[in-house]
Amino acid sequence: MLMIKAWTTEDFLDKEKFQALQETAREFLLTDDEQEAHLLYKDLNQKWQTISGFEDKNRVNDYEQLLLTLKLIALPRLEDEEVIECTRKEIGFALEFDQEELNIKNKIRRKLANMPLVSRDGYKERLIKALEENEQVFIESNIEVSGAKTRGTIANWLKDYRLFNLDGKIDEKLAKAEYLFRSRNVLMLDNKERAKLKTLLDLYDDWHISSYTLAGYEDPLLFEDDGKLYGVYQGEIFSLDEGTPTRESDGNLGLAGKKAVTDLKNIKVEPVLSREETVTVEDKEKIESKLNGAYHNFISGDLWRGILSAKDKLRGENGEVKIWRNHFYQAVNGGKKDEAVAVLLLAAEDGKLNEFFGSDQRFINFWGAYLVKNNLGKELFDNDPANAKDMARFLQYILEKRLGINSQEAAMIGVMVANAARGAGETEYKILAYGDLESGEFRWNT
Repeated sequence: MLMIKAWTTEDFLDKEKFQALQETAREFLLTDDEQEAHLLYKDLNQKWQTISGFEDKNRVNDYEQLLLTLKLIALPRLEDEEVIECTRKEIGFALEFDQEELNIKNKIRRKLANMPLVSRDGYKERLIKALEENEQVFIESNIEVSGAKTRGTIANWLKDYRLFNLDGKIDEKLAKAEYLFRSRNVLMLDNKERAKLKTLLDLYDDWHISSYTLAGYEDPLLFEDDGKLYGVYQGEIFSLDEGTPTRESDGNLGLAGKKAVTDLKNIKVEPVLSREETVTVEDKEKIESKLNGAYHNFISGDLWRGILSAKDKLRGENGEVKIWRNHFYQAVNGGKKDEAVAVLLLAAEDGKLNEFFGSDQRFINFWGAYLVKNNLGKELFDNDPANAKDMARFLQYILEKRLGINSQEAAMIGVMVANAARGAGETEYKILAYGDLESGEFRWNT
């Protein structure tokens, strides 16, 4: 790597040396060398006061572009606040890149994979807010938002995207496709601008997926099925044949994905949602490891694969709450664990958990009688049948008593349902269950 710490003003103004810096950055981009890019970025950033004072403002601009390129390559290694600020002010530059060279969504996912699992969904919320505040113009032509012409900034395009889907008539899973196909603003774009917009929306939608779901879980996973070895990366399943990943679904894995799947056997799972903070650092690390091991084993196991399979089958049906309710009760009565949990997750992911139970007379009659019989008190339930405390109690009862799922796996399912609901806007359910750092067990928030 070029050593620039001792460079003088004349060195930075030297055309050949600048070209050498550009070539070095290009090499880091092609090889996805985050470590070296980060080192050079830090060295160059320390010299920015000198560079920004050059009279030749074109040269200053060239260095600014170079610095930002290095920053984006090294993004997973940046401090948390640096990434938030980059998202708020600079990420539009990343949309100009060929995503095969610099895939910004993958970069953010790798950043998240380095964070404790407990922190990821909250950090995604901050990323979403920062992106919605980004005033960079990334498409030159003006757009019409709420009946008024305005600049084509990232913030305005995301606002238009949200308003397009606001009436709730569009299937959430088809929202982006509908927007890209039908929006009057999008129809005015050329192919290059449309591709940039799709990259932005892919990024935006990805951050709305909880890290507690398979599609949102950033770490690579390894599991075996019928004697075959498979890996999961970015919600996609790959077959591993003698160490060579072969994708089971469409799309391009990219350099980052190939690295991740190749390293699947060296998995390090980060901490799961915890509430208590009264243990020593040493004990906390041990318990976090225990919680993560249990969570990792669960999402690699047969029950979770059955749940995912049931979700795929049910997803193709009409997503009306009444139909889902019938599936749920039939599954519970028939002892079908995977289908019952799949319905709960689908309802939570669509932000319909409150509607699912709050307006269901069968649930209200049954659970009200259960509370009276067991002297649990039903004042809160009478005022709000779908309140979070009773939701946690009811789900624990159904999963453990009716479906026979062990207490730890049942509580882990509670964590997943809670995070799916939170991601869909039903924040009252965000802590139905949690991983307890004092006991080292998953618990219901009852």
